[in-house]
Amino acid sequence: WRVACFLSSVATVSKVLVFLVLADIVARRVRLLARIAVVLALIACVCDVQANVSMMVAFSDLSMQIRSGGAYAKQDLVQLCWIVINQALGQTLLIANLLYAVAGTLYSTALFLSRTFPRWLFWLGLAEWTLAASVTLTAFLGLLTTSFFLAVASVVGIIIWLISLAIVLDLGAKPEALPAAKQVAEHS
Repeated sequence: WRVACFLSSVATVSKVLVFLVLADIVARRVRLLARIAVVLALIACVCDVQANVSMMVAFSDLSMQIRSGGAYAKQDLVQLCWIVINQALGQTLLIANLLYAVAGTLYSTALFLSRTFPRWLFWLGLAEWTLAASVTLTAFLGLLTTSFFLAVASVVGIIIWLISLAIVLDLGAKPEALPAAKQVAEHS
């Protein structure tokens, strides 16, 4: 459990690093949007890491208390842990996820306004970040199972969006690859 919470925190920090690096590739005139996105992602990261640490400590303490027959009754420990879990899920699903969705939407808008990136990249990003915002909405409505599946789909969407962005950046850095890519697209 500790390893899973630690890896989740590392993934959260890496998401912020991605936003930080991507803030430099947009046009100079829209960098303010990208920087606001980075600030929102940093705030979300703090919420996410704090929630992960809370869950890590709560579950570790719960298992040790139950194993050692600690001073608390099992019912009291379970109630205390539910409080921590509810708070941690609220931070992760409601606050952090919504901030990431807003940051991603701002960043996608910055890509769109840069005019150096294809428009489909904006629409793909907008779809992804709308999906991410739907995780928050379903969690707020109490549909945690649906929220979990949407969160997994959102992670897949982020990966697809980032790979697409990397391909566009790579093709933009190698102008000689563009005609070959167009020929492949024409023959398909």
